[in-house]
Amino acid sequence: MLASVILALAVAVIMSAVMNAQLGEGDARRRAVASAYADRLLTELEENAARGAALELGERESSEGAFIATIEVVAFDPSALQQAKDAVGGKGTANPAPQPGDAEASGAGGWLATPEAEASPPVVQATVAVVFMPDPAADVPEPLVRRTSFFLNPVALKALETKEAGDEEAPQE
Repeated sequence: MLASVILALAVAVIMSAVMNAQLGEGDARRRAVASAYADRLLTELEENAARGAALELGERESSEGAFIATIEVVAFDPSALQQAKDAVGGKGTANPAPQPGDAEASGAGGWLATPEAEASPPVVQATVAVVFMPDPAADVPEPLVRRTSFFLNPVALKALETKEAGDEEAPQE
């Protein structure tokens, strides 16, 4: 009788371990598929930029099976790098970040902080966040995968090259 109780406990412990391992494996598989999906979406953005297509600012969603991706493309803000550096260094930021068009902004970000660059930024930041939604009625979970990349906006760079070429040819008085 004692042997059967010990055997039953051993089987229960082993079954529990097997179930936990299967749950962990399923999560790892979902994370790997979500990672591949996010990478593919960023690759599509990169290919579009390489072909010379304008990168549209804004947020959009894409889905594939039970995965939902949010793709956000925003103008790159060079002052954000300094703020992040200050935050990591523990300095904090006493002054607010310069806004595009401000006198300080054009000095801090150069051509990245001009009004023209705000309308069609030469550098954009694309963030892809992928979530797993097995049940559409469920609450939105935390993203399984988040990827961020930076792209040169070929349309804005072409306009910038044209403008600079025109400035160089203008007669100096």
